[in-house]
Amino acid sequence: MRWLTAPIKILWDIARRSWVSTDPGLRPRSGTSALLLFLFLIFAVVGIILRLLGVNLADADRWLDAQGGWLNTLGSLAFRGLCGVIFLGCVVTAGAGIVQRFVRPGGKTRRRSQLEPSDQHGNAENTEGVGCIAAGIAAVIGYFAWFGMVN
Repeated sequence: MRWLTAPIKILWDIARRSWVSTDPGLRPRSGTSALLLFLFLIFAVVGIILRLLGVNLADADRWLDAQGGWLNTLGSLAFRGLCGVIFLGCVVTAGAGIVQRFVRPGGKTRRRSQLEPSDQHGNAENTEGVGCIAAGIAAVIGYFAWFGMVN
């Protein structure tokens, strides 16, 4: 697979090391300037390859405009599918956090020192809050993923 990623890595290295200013408002060699130059280089290489293959870029632009309807539908379905996968992961994460909060392993008869590890001074660490925080963050991300999926 290196043959596939090597040209992209070369273009990224050129963009990161270049002193070319792609925009007067950007500092050369900044991350934003490098990203803008990288995108330019990608499209330039694709354009050169298409021209070498005999494709007229104006004809290619007209073809893409004619295919815009189904390409838009395909992109919308792909985005909704991605939001659905993210929502499912958030539901599982939030559910696991809720289970961790309300269901204790071994029941309530076990002593606290047996449930949680302690440091060298005998203080037990409170690891219970980590699951609640993860469940809360997952709920917020899931909220936005839900609206990305259904709207």
